[in-house]
Amino acid sequence: MKKSLNKKNNLRIAFATIIVSLLCVSCLEESDVDIVQRAAVLNAEVPDTLVAQETYNIPLTYDKITNCHEFSDFNIVERADDVLVTINTKLQDEGDCNVTDINEGQVDLEYTVERQSDFTFRFFQEVQNNEVIYLNRDVVVVESE
Repeated sequence: MKKSLNKKNNLRIAFATIIVSLLCVSCLEESDVDIVQRAAVLNAEVPDTLVAQETYNIPLTYDKITNCHEFSDFNIVERADDVLVTINTKLQDEGDCNVTDINEGQVDLEYTVERQSDFTFRFFQEVQNNEVIYLNRDVVVVESE
């Protein structure tokens, strides 16, 4: 008798959880979901020489994909000999998004040189034949005075 009662309670809890979950999902508006895409870096104005422990604003030009894409954030991965940089864009659906030749965006990457050795900035451009293509900029690091 007690086992049967526990099964009924478990079923009621499971059913209530499913109903509440469905209600919560149905309340979400489309604008609550962000569509984020990687954008190709078209140009990076990186100085040839950087000073250790200094902070730089590095101007980047990227492909906005459409006139409805806006800068979202950077994804930065620091490795031993290089720094991988990806620009993420967010789709701001205004209803009339067009792909044009003039969808370039500008953003500054604020970067502090925390290493003492030379490295390469590798800016994401595209994936081609399952291989990631980067825009590479070699940097010489000098000690701060």
